[in-house]
Amino acid sequence: MKRMKENELNYLTPFLAKWMSDHDFPFTKTTKKVSTKDQKAQLAMALGILKQANSSGLIKVLKEDQHPIAVFLSMKAKFPRIRGERAFFFEYDQRHGRKALVWVRTTIRDFGKQTPRYTRIGISKMEDAVLAKTLKEAGFNTKYEILYGKTIPALHALIKKKNPPLDLHHLGLEIKALQTLHEVNLALRLQKIVFSAEPQHGYFAHTATSLRNDRKEYLRVIRKKRGRILGVFKNKKMLGFMGVIIQENPDVSSKSAGFTFCLHPSVRGLGVSKTGYRILLSYLKDMKVVEFSGGTSRPEIKSLGKLMKREMRYAIYVKN
Repeated sequence: MKRMKENELNYLTPFLAKWMSDHDFPFTKTTKKVSTKDQKAQLAMALGILKQANSSGLIKVLKEDQHPIAVFLSMKAKFPRIRGERAFFFEYDQRHGRKALVWVRTTIRDFGKQTPRYTRIGISKMEDAVLAKTLKEAGFNTKYEILYGKTIPALHALIKKKNPPLDLHHLGLEIKALQTLHEVNLALRLQKIVFSAEPQHGYFAHTATSLRNDRKEYLRVIRKKRGRILGVFKNKKMLGFMGVIIQENPDVSSKSAGFTFCLHPSVRGLGVSKTGYRILLSYLKDMKVVEFSGGTSRPEIKSLGKLMKREMRYAIYVKN
C-alpha cells in the first residue's frame, strides 16, 4: 500500500483543517473569531489525522485543477469506544459538495463487502441522503441518528401530547438521583448487561474502554453538578438510568447538553423514558440550557424524538 510522503501530508493539511472547520458544528453560531492558537490546533489535529491514516490505512484525494477538493481516509480509530477498530472519515470543500459526495460514494462501493467489521462512519443529514443506500449495501447495518432538540419546545410538546407523570409510583418503581460511587457502579453494571445483549443499540457502550470512560464522566456529573443521572429502582434493584450531561464551551453563546438512557427490557414500553425526559428537560430549563442532543438506533426513541420536535443533524453508521 503506497504511503504519502511527508511533504504531501503537509500540503494536504491546511485543506483538511479548513474543511473540518467549515463542516464542524455548522448549526452552532460562535461568538468569537477563530484565534491563532485555535488555528494552530486545527492544523495540528488535521495533520495528526492524516498521519494516523497514512500509517494505519489509506488516504484518497479528489482533485480539481490540481487542487484537492475532498479527502477519504480509512484508518484505525482513536475514538474511545472503538479504539483500534477501522473507521472511514472524509471531508471536502463544500463548494464542491455534490461532486465530492458522488466520489465518496464510489470509494465506499470500491471497498464493498471488504469493509472491516466494526467500521464506523459519521455523516451529516445532507450526506445521509446521498450515501445511506450505499452504506447499507456495503454492510453498514446499524444507523445511529444523532438527534438535536430545543429544551423548552421539546418539554412543552412532550407535556401537551403525552403529559407523562413526574414519578413512577404507579409502576412500583422509584426514581432517585445517583449520588454515590456504588450507585454509579450499579449503573455501569447494568449498562454492560443491557448493551452486551443488544450491541446494535449501544454503540460499543458495553466495551471495557467505554465503561471506563463513562465511569469518569458519570462521576464528574455528580461531583461537579454538570448534569443529573436518575436511577430507576424496584425495591433496591436498579433497572435503568437516565442522565443528562451539561456541556459548556466558551466559544459558544449558549450551553448544550447530551442525554444518555439505559433501561432493562423489563421496564421498557411503560412510559419510563417519557417521565425521564420530562424530569430532565425541566432540569435543563431551570439550568438555562437551550439545546440538547443524543444518539439512538431504537425506533421508539426516534418516534419520541419526532414528537418532541427533535431533528437529525448527523448519523453514525456502524458495520457490526
